[in-house]
Amino acid sequence: MGEIAAGEHHHPTPRTMLDGEHRRLGAQMDRIGGWWRPWHYGDPLAEYWAVREAVSLGDVSTLGKMIVAGPDALELLERLYPTKVATIKPGRARYVLLLNERGYVLDDGLIACEDESQTRYSLTFTSGGSTTAELWVRDWADTWG
Repeated sequence: MGEIAAGEHHHPTPRTMLDGEHRRLGAQMDRIGGWWRPWHYGDPLAEYWAVREAVSLGDVSTLGKMIVAGPDALELLERLYPTKVATIKPGRARYVLLLNERGYVLDDGLIACEDESQTRYSLTFTSGGSTTAELWVRDWADTWG
């Protein structure tokens, strides 16, 4: 097919299930992290203050996601993230940075504790950084056994 197209390749940008709703509400869409996502709805400054002073909802379907579970899940996450993961209560989440050995930011996202026993956590990563972040977590889990 590539030869037939004489070197022209179209890479479609994926859309979330909420794409139509975002557009109906007047979102200015942009390609972010490989996806069509809303950049703003007309007044970025007002949106900023609305989020800071009230509440917002975010479409996280584009984020990378990973479940870390097992008896050593807490220990693994405590080693990987510069936060006290043990203080995240079940049903709650915390914004975190994933750092390399030198303290440089590899990615950011959330850690959510899913159970009282602290043996199951949900992680999110940025859309564009999810592959690197997942490999980083898996590599360290493997290294530490």
